[in-house]
Amino acid sequence: MKNNLDLSTLRKELQTQDNQCTAEPIFLVEEKKRVYGFDPIYSEETVFVDIENGGNEVDLEEYGLTYEEALNENGLTECGYADEWNFVNAHFSDRSAKEYIEKNGHRHSGELRVMVDTMLRCPEMIAIRKALLEGQLFQHDNEPYETNIERPYTCSCGGMPTMILTGSAGKEDKHQIVCTVCGTCGPRSSQKSAAINEWNLQVEALCTHRNVYELMRICSNRVKAAKSARGSKNA
Repeated sequence: MKNNLDLSTLRKELQTQDNQCTAEPIFLVEEKKRVYGFDPIYSEETVFVDIENGGNEVDLEEYGLTYEEALNENGLTECGYADEWNFVNAHFSDRSAKEYIEKNGHRHSGELRVMVDTMLRCPEMIAIRKALLEGQLFQHDNEPYETNIERPYTCSCGGMPTMILTGSAGKEDKHQIVCTVCGTCGPRSSQKSAAINEWNLQVEALCTHRNVYELMRICSNRVKAAKSARGSKNA
């Protein structure tokens, strides 16, 4: 099945949705299931079931019976019941949970509802939600990095860098390299390659104490030399 999820749209949705006063919320789809067989003496709710017809619940009005008549009706038995709400699946957004019910309600025999719960003490789920909120998860549209794009250097702190999408309302999202350990951010750019190259310049400046403009000149000379070498080979 094709996944049409847009993580950028999801991030904005998580930032603006009603979390119903719940910390680290997760939206659960639940299905109601009625459990029969409890002693009616100790049950607040009771129904009649047709023992001779698979134990199905009986609507006394449809049968044209009063409660007293049902007690004396052959095959009918009064029993207590309890309604349980069973877990179906979980969603980061309320909209997605409701959309599941709209599209898949016909696959379920019981009533469906959306309930909000907390992911407290679930560090892995909290980390994923935080990454979504902060734009640290992004899509490559199932396409690999272009082979001519340089990989980002390890941060000066030794941490691993990752690329995120950042943006604000009404503005185009831009690429940015961020260290997953110390949180150092590189310059933002609309191009992946530019974001990586500018990050690498920043790291190299921090590690070598060179002037960034000097490094940009060196980098430019490297690019020119590489293009010249490719031109010689093609000739």
